[in-house]
Amino acid sequence: MPDRLVPLCALLLALLARPATAGEATENLHYETAKGKADSYTLDYGSEVLTATGSVTLEYADLTLAADSVTVDFRGNLVSASGGVTVHRREGETDQVLTGQNFSYHFGDQTGQLDEARVAFPPLFFQGKTIRMTGNGMIVEGASFTGCDRPHPHYRLTTRSIEILPGEKATARRAALWWGNRRLFTLPDLTVSLKKGEKRESRKLLPRTLVNGTDLLLLETKLKPRLFPDDGPDKVEIALGASAKQGFRGGLEVTHKTPRLEAALSMSRKSAGADPLNSKVMLNRLPELRANALAYPLFGQRVLGDAELSLGRLREFPSGIESSRRHAVVGLSANVRVPGTALELAVRTHYRRSQYDAGRTYSALGLDLSHRGQLRPNLEAEIGYLTHSVHGSTPFEFDDIDIGRELRLSGDWEVGSRWRVPFRMRYDLDRQTWGNREVGLVRRGHCVEYGFTWDQARSELGLELGFVGL
Repeated sequence: MPDRLVPLCALLLALLARPATAGEATENLHYETAKGKADSYTLDYGSEVLTATGSVTLEYADLTLAADSVTVDFRGNLVSASGGVTVHRREGETDQVLTGQNFSYHFGDQTGQLDEARVAFPPLFFQGKTIRMTGNGMIVEGASFTGCDRPHPHYRLTTRSIEILPGEKATARRAALWWGNRRLFTLPDLTVSLKKGEKRESRKLLPRTLVNGTDLLLLETKLKPRLFPDDGPDKVEIALGASAKQGFRGGLEVTHKTPRLEAALSMSRKSAGADPLNSKVMLNRLPELRANALAYPLFGQRVLGDAELSLGRLREFPSGIESSRRHAVVGLSANVRVPGTALELAVRTHYRRSQYDAGRTYSALGLDLSHRGQLRPNLEAEIGYLTHSVHGSTPFEFDDIDIGRELRLSGDWEVGSRWRVPFRMRYDLDRQTWGNREVGLVRRGHCVEYGFTWDQARSELGLELGFVGL
């Protein structure tokens, strides 16, 4: 065979023209839709096996294959390749480009394997000893991945295997975090999003460091162990904190979630209050049971309704007050366009009522108007107005509404290509003073993001390090 580009389409059509003999498979590859080229080829008509070598490309269905050598078994619905393999596969809205050395693929059940393989879902890059294709997903074995695109990345994570659902997520168990050639620690579970177009923040894999008067020094992190199937309704979250003055701080929450209902059981020791913009109080949940009805459509789906019920026994610190708490909230929310403008407001009204020991009650009717958007090319922010009408009293500080009417402003201000200023502020309209101001300064490097935040109400300095891409 001369060394020249040979169109494979003619061979495929020749195979298609051959009459089928008794016992031949009737659901083989559709030859007429395959096309390709190569420097040279050999064809065994008896076994219907085509072997092509030298700059081979093959296109069939949603798969494009390039390699030094390709073998196609039309009767067995198999294709194999070796040497400088590149596989381009499209699944829905997701393009997958894999590179490696040795490749095999079965078109019938859409399963395959690629050795010494790499695949990218920007900004994440995966590599492994083997990538196994499993229908719409893949498993990377002997895996390493990073969000750093340098030849020698600043950080990487290694694990025995990673399950990837293209366009959805990647999940790994016991992923070891490396900084250069130094292994830092192992994460029991890690899930990263692969959704296209999703805004990504840097991932806080290291514990957050806080300096304040309550703890002096506090290290805190959250774990989400996979004790239940990933696609199941049950989840577990563990909050862990080590305080120089308070000792262990943290808790456990187990949730069960359906499309319309979420139920949770929480236990905690000296956890933060419910609202991070509130005061410095800490809570023991002994325990607390909560149920939420989620976004129920009303009035022709123009309005969404929600409700929350909780029951538990709580102890607040530093006051030491302990009481049972039966708590209920019902709310309505909708998006409303301001007449004569393109401005759309998120409107929410809610009523809450809480009962405590000795018949003590506390209720509030609230209205929240807010707008979130890109105010300037480098400024994304949310502006809101919140007002409450309050009756009764609560023994706890954490669920007391400390500002009757307030303006809220929160967002991110991008300063150049490297700096970011996150901020969150509350202004008390009745007292005409700031209820709280929280501001930070964050620098984005090539592969990491680091900076600090200052919380005025808690007199708290936070130090954070995030990994870009995760």
